[in-house]
Amino acid sequence: MVPVLGYWQIRGLAQPIRCVLEYGGEGYDEKFFEAGPAPDFDKSSWTSVKYTLGLPLPNLRNLPYYIDGDVKLTQSSAILRHLGRKYDLCGKTEKQMMMVDVLMEQGKDMRMAFARLCYMTYSPETKKEYLTNLQTTLKSLSTILGNQSWFAADKITLADFLLYEEFYVNLVLDPTCLDSFSNVKSFVKRFEDIPAIKKFMSSPKYIKHALNAPMAKFGTGN
Repeated sequence: MVPVLGYWQIRGLAQPIRCVLEYGGEGYDEKFFEAGPAPDFDKSSWTSVKYTLGLPLPNLRNLPYYIDGDVKLTQSSAILRHLGRKYDLCGKTEKQMMMVDVLMEQGKDMRMAFARLCYMTYSPETKKEYLTNLQTTLKSLSTILGNQSWFAADKITLADFLLYEEFYVNLVLDPTCLDSFSNVKSFVKRFEDIPAIKKFMSSPKYIKHALNAPMAKFGTGN
């Protein structure tokens, strides 16, 4: 049986995992859950089954999940790191592995800031403030990338998958946000030109517009 990735039918926290699975070339199935309509956005499609799958620490927030035989994982970072070890995406040297870890945490911080904006505070004023702060983060990442192809090593690592997704969602929010960072723009194109990623992006299963769940104030794909 092929592995199963369970998540809401959005990009969200699962998109870097999907990209790693596509890059790894191993088949997988997806189990999509859907929230009900406003105003309640009922999540019983997930809560009614979450304790039946043998997952560790099942709770409302434990999506995505990943099941591959005896391997049953929750928490997006744990899933990514498992796949990173499987597909040799964690870096080779101790220095590279440390940088992968740091950049993955940076990617999580970027995701949290984006989520707060989209789900909680979205307005023209807060968007402007968010984008101003984003430029500071992007400048630091641009400096780290320099003239390298990838962020943490001479070959692609988990950090690149996670950071690409943060660049993608922020480009949807503001298509000009990378204009001051030509090397980061080149990184985005380089990632999208990876044959497996390019094939995924042109496939029917690729989720393009639904960045967030339907209760968000931005990025719901509507």
